[in-house]
Amino acid sequence: MEFSGRLATIQFGDVLQLAHQERWTGALVVRRSSREKRIFLDAGKVVGCLSDDPGEYYGRHLLLRGILDEKAIARALAWCNDHGGRLGEALVKLELLSEEEVRGSLASRISDAVCDLFLWDRGVFYLENDRMPEVEIPPRALDVFGLVMEGTRWIDEVARMRRVLISDNLVLGRGPRWPPPADLPMLDRWVTRAVDGERDLSELHRLIGGVQFHFLEAVYRLCLAEVLDIQEVGDESVTATAEVSLLDILMEQATREESALLGERHFSIPVDLLVELVPAWTGSGGAAGARAAVPFGGGEAGGGDLSAADHRFLAAIDGRQRIRDILSTATDARSRQFELLLVHLRRGGLALLPGPAAELQLQG
Repeated sequence: MEFSGRLATIQFGDVLQLAHQERWTGALVVRRSSREKRIFLDAGKVVGCLSDDPGEYYGRHLLLRGILDEKAIARALAWCNDHGGRLGEALVKLELLSEEEVRGSLASRISDAVCDLFLWDRGVFYLENDRMPEVEIPPRALDVFGLVMEGTRWIDEVARMRRVLISDNLVLGRGPRWPPPADLPMLDRWVTRAVDGERDLSELHRLIGGVQFHFLEAVYRLCLAEVLDIQEVGDESVTATAEVSLLDILMEQATREESALLGERHFSIPVDLLVELVPAWTGSGGAAGARAAVPFGGGEAGGGDLSAADHRFLAAIDGRQRIRDILSTATDARSRQFELLLVHLRRGGLALLPGPAAELQLQG
C-alpha cells in the first residue's frame, strides 16, 4: 500500500494512528527542510525513533533532563569510542544507570522525538522497509494512543505559550527577579546560562538543544516568574526556505532506487543545477493523462483542490522547457509546484531529463 503525503494536508496524529491500525512494520520517515526523523514501527507499535538533529540525541536528552551531568556523559562516550558500543550499553557497563533506567530514559527520548512531530505544520512523510537497528538494550514499545494524546496536549500548550512568546525572534534578557533561584529544573538552568540579551529564541534553542516544546516550556516558566524578560523583537532569522526542503526531498525520492544500489543513504544536488533539468511525462496524454492515471487524494499534493495555477504549471511540462522556465516567481507558488513535481516523480509519472527530449533523441 502506498503511504505518503504532506503534513500540510493531514495531521501527524492521524498518520500515526493509521500506521497503528494497519499494523505497519518499517520506518515512517518524516522530512522537513534539512531535518529527518525515522519512526520505527513493529506491527504498528512504535519501537524507536532516530533524528538527525544532534540536539535530540540520547546524551543531550539525559543532560537536559538532569539524569546525568556532563562529566558522566563524557565518560560514557569515551567508553563508546574505546569499545565500539552504544551509549546505553556504556551507561550500564560503567554503572551510571541501571538497564531499566536506560530503557525508561530511551522511551522518554523517543516519546519526545515523536511528539515533536505534532508541532510540524509542513513536511512530507512516507513509509520505508527499514528495520530498527539492533541495540543491546532495546527501548520499550510505546503506546500509540498515549503518544497521540501527549502530542495533542503539546499542540494546545504551545498555542497557549505562543500568546506570550509570539515569535522565535524575541530577544530575552534578565528580568526583575534575577538572579534565578538555585532549585530550578535542569533545562531552566541551561536557558538562564545561555540568555545574554542578544540571542533570540531560535538561537537559544539551537545552542541548548532538545525538542522545541520543552525549551518553550522552560522559557515560558522563567518569563512568568520574571526571572527572564522579553527585551525586543529581533530581526527575522535567515532560515532555509520551504522550496529548498522540497528540492532535497524531490531528488532523494526520484533517485531512491539508484542510491540504494550505490549504497548511499541520501542524494543531493545543487539547486541551481536542479532547475536546469527538463521535466517530461513518462505516460501518454501529458499532464491530463497523468492526472487521470494518478488521482491526487490521500494526502498527496493537489488533492481535489488543484488551482488554475496548478493546472497551468502541469500543462507547461512538455519535455522541452526547463524547470526554471515554468516556475512561478512567488515563493509560496514555487513551493507548491515542487510538491506537485514530487508527487508525480514518486508515482513514476515524471522523468527529469538533462535537456529537451527532442535534442536528446537527436543525440541518441
